[in-house]
Amino acid sequence: MVKRISKEIREEILKRIKEEGAEVSQMCQEYGISDSAIYKWLSSSSKSTSINPQLELNVYSRLITHPMAA
Repeated sequence: MVKRISKEIREEILKRIKEEGAEVSQMCQEYGISDSAIYKWLSSSSKSTSINPQLELNVYSRLITHPMAA
């Protein structure tokens, strides 16, 4: 079953990761969503906004080692 996450919650999660340094795994547990969903959001959001270069590297490394189905 697919769990829909509202735009507001998604933005809150991304903000906490980007600005507050929250761990992706922590957000997954807190909101009950998969890490691949968050990495996908981070990847999409990095195209429109700048993020911490180290975080961006971690996101891309994760996507390379664990590619998502298109």
